[in-house]
Amino acid sequence: MDGKVHEEISERVLTRDGFSAAAITIINNSNTHQDDIPYEAWYHFDRVPPANDSEAFDSAIGYFRTELGRVTQAAQAGETKRALEGIGRLLHAIQDFCSHSNFVELPDVSQQEIRSCLLNLSHAAVTRLKLTGYDPRTPSESPPRDSYPHSLCNKDGPNSRLHEQAKLAAVSICSDVIAMIRGKVSADEWGALKTYSG
Repeated sequence: MDGKVHEEISERVLTRDGFSAAAITIINNSNTHQDDIPYEAWYHFDRVPPANDSEAFDSAIGYFRTELGRVTQAAQAGETKRALEGIGRLLHAIQDFCSHSNFVELPDVSQQEIRSCLLNLSHAAVTRLKLTGYDPRTPSESPPRDSYPHSLCNKDGPNSRLHEQAKLAAVSICSDVIAMIRGKVSADEWGALKTYSG
């Protein structure tokens, strides 16, 4: 997804939850910055061979768990801006997951299983999930002869027939991530995140 799409999804979720314009700006800047820093597959729920889908998913879940812990710790320490930046990184990962996988192509029961793994930070094997194969060293950004290449299977832009479904899925899961964060901090800490003014 490009920066505008990431921002659109995040703003839809955060505005509905009452975040201030300043807080949303910090979150969005951190979110879109993920595409400007040195590449790591787990930032984007990508699969870089020789990792298989299960291994790549596990790596991304591990990253997500670590980042969520950092957000919680920063909020509890009164480091509100740092916590908001972490929220941006979390939302970026989820948004990319929805467009860098076959999640929206799967039946509802499989989607619920995968969603449960995401929100419970579980490393449980998800047998039907595919993550797009990505290789930043190649011009096509896809590994040769990959069975689910990023260049053909991503849902990042409107040229993909499943772009809108991926966006809707990202809005829904990002809303759950925000609710998860709310459950990990006090009312005062949550208020500080929402009302951040710079």
